[in-house]
Amino acid sequence: MRLRIENSNSSLLWAGALGSAFAGALLLWVSMSQSVGIGGDAVIYLESARNFAAGRGIGLIQPDGTFRLIPYFPPFYPIVLAGFAKLGVGLLSAAKLINLACFMLMIALVSWGVGRAAKRWYVGCLCGGLLAGSPILVPGYSWAMSEPLANLFAVGALAFLLRSFEAEGRGASFALSIGCAAAAAATRYSMILVPIAGAGLTLILGRSRTAARRVFAAFLYGAASLLPLGGWMAYDHAVTATTASRSLLDRSELTHEIFRYLREMGIVIQGWFVPESWLARLDWREFPALAAALLLIGLLLIVLIAAATVRIGGGRDRDEPSNTLLLAAAAFILGYIALIGAVSVRTYPPITIGQRMFLPAHIAAIVVFSLLVGSDWTAREARTKAGFAVTALCALLAVGFFTLRTVRIARQNAVSGFAFDAPGWRESETIAALKTRMGGDSVIVSNEETALRLYLERPIWQLREIYAGAGDPFPPSFSDRTAATGDPARAAILAPDGILVLFDSFEDQLAELYGGNGAELAKRLTEGLTLVYDGGDGKIYRFDPVP
Repeated sequence: MRLRIENSNSSLLWAGALGSAFAGALLLWVSMSQSVGIGGDAVIYLESARNFAAGRGIGLIQPDGTFRLIPYFPPFYPIVLAGFAKLGVGLLSAAKLINLACFMLMIALVSWGVGRAAKRWYVGCLCGGLLAGSPILVPGYSWAMSEPLANLFAVGALAFLLRSFEAEGRGASFALSIGCAAAAAATRYSMILVPIAGAGLTLILGRSRTAARRVFAAFLYGAASLLPLGGWMAYDHAVTATTASRSLLDRSELTHEIFRYLREMGIVIQGWFVPESWLARLDWREFPALAAALLLIGLLLIVLIAAATVRIGGGRDRDEPSNTLLLAAAAFILGYIALIGAVSVRTYPPITIGQRMFLPAHIAAIVVFSLLVGSDWTAREARTKAGFAVTALCALLAVGFFTLRTVRIARQNAVSGFAFDAPGWRESETIAALKTRMGGDSVIVSNEETALRLYLERPIWQLREIYAGAGDPFPPSFSDRTAATGDPARAAILAPDGILVLFDSFEDQLAELYGGNGAELAKRLTEGLTLVYDGGDGKIYRFDPVP
């Protein structure tokens, strides 16, 4: 696959790619101007990085002093954070730097690659503009999470792999692709698709003249790129007896879970095109599932058409990089949706189906859209003045619509912050009371244990009741000694140095899990405990055996 573009157009492509990268970085900087986003998962990453930098391992210290290997996630992102910590960089600052660098490099690399593949500089600029102004990517990259790093490695793996297909003797590019694929999979479990996709592309599009050599190259790619993740998963299973702290669900729930996933995934896809504020005003009923089904059918058609155009096994069009990239991007979206769906419907605890989970698919979708806009058919239609005007107007409207949404989101984030970094948490009266009034040796149990882990920088017990709903019958009071057997959190509440911290979110959590009136349920749970502090956002209780 030879990529040719005139020097003048190449300069325009470079300018567009770099301009898009800097524009995206500016929007992301505004979005993170108050701080990088910190949620429950981010706290796990940050604490695991802090422990690894201190030589305690990649994981969390429990309130009883035991060590727990990092749950739910592979280790590479906290390892990178720990590297920054060793250099004296704060973890939150390191997360912000990683996000900015990964976003800029991803935009520049993808937009430049798309423009080169399409042999049209404006196609690359369109792709860069959509990536930089995406109302999905900018907020998604604003969190202290592993997605930015994983996405960059995934893009790098594809770029180096396609480079290795250009001619014989591209061994260095092939090796770099393997390294990027291995790093992507070791950063996020969902990126296991990258080594699999790389092996498949090597088998189908590899330049080796014999089938046996292509099979060997594909096997080498898959085995080498999966080796680090495989080693980690084996170690995780040996230590925790689980894989990624998850277990399989009963197959009897499979049909219900599939329809649930289709609906949730459809809502995510709708959000790519329609602002959430618009969707909130409408009763879409089962439309999200229909939208998801139509999307899958459309992607399947693109894959089939692209595969037929590439003409696997030879032919002039096989050397067209735009067709190859279109095939790879569309197939990646299908594979990614299928992979996330398989995990979602068959494992527990359930994974959260939201925009952040589908960032890789969103990037690939922008690539597909840009290549379709820059296709030969569109180019022929755009040769007339009217055709060019319509094509240019549609492209500008798409970029403008994206960017306007993103500017609004970035400004809102700059004012309100994210999750545990929002003013409500930073100015929490309850957290201030824990720092000033409660003894440093107190054992704390809370419904918001991740937030307290972040602000107090110490282990916190989590309440089992808000993660595994008991349904009927409702759990007994926290003061019930018999119910504390086998539950370290309940036992800690009853200990002389134990305190229970319940934030105002507790009532809503109970109502969602058990139904009924959350305030009444909270009152029943805290019967027999002594209220020692009542703040504006939470309450602190102790167990007093002698009232």
